[in-house]
Amino acid sequence: MTGFENDDSIINEELLRLVFCGKVKEKEILNDIVAFGRYHGITTMRNEYRDRFTHRRINRIIIVCSSNPDSAMPSALLKTVVKVANELDITFYGVMTCADIFRAKYDKRVQSREKLFRETLGLPRNRLASVINYCPAVDPDRSYEDTLLPALDVPVLRLMRQFECNFSVPIKLKKNLRKS
Repeated sequence: MTGFENDDSIINEELLRLVFCGKVKEKEILNDIVAFGRYHGITTMRNEYRDRFTHRRINRIIIVCSSNPDSAMPSALLKTVVKVANELDITFYGVMTCADIFRAKYDKRVQSREKLFRETLGLPRNRLASVINYCPAVDPDRSYEDTLLPALDVPVLRLMRQFECNFSVPIKLKKNLRKS
């Protein structure tokens, strides 16, 4: 989800809380909520939005950041996401993209960026994935469009397996013994 400012203001924190709790409708304009909070104050914003019907509560967050060492990292926003997610007991993961493109060129700087990203989020290594891209820069023949490429697919699938809900409900399949 995009549209969050890189700040750690109380308004931004409340906006994240509302989104995570499912109080923001799909396609609702986040800037309208922020403007409402700035105009009416944080208390009125909380009262107005927290009483809403819960649409889609967030139970996992995937935070995506580029491995590009020259792009800005939204550290204030990331710290606010972590704070609110921890308060609401939401598990979050980190994904660094473009690892293949930038690691070859800026290996030490990319490693520093990954370390900063992981430390900012407070993530253990098993909740951070560094993935390569599905793009012509990686695969000029674009074979990723119609085939499986283990170098691309396996790291993403390993991380995705952590996202699935682990309900301890055994599923039993019954064989149909009746013959037609």
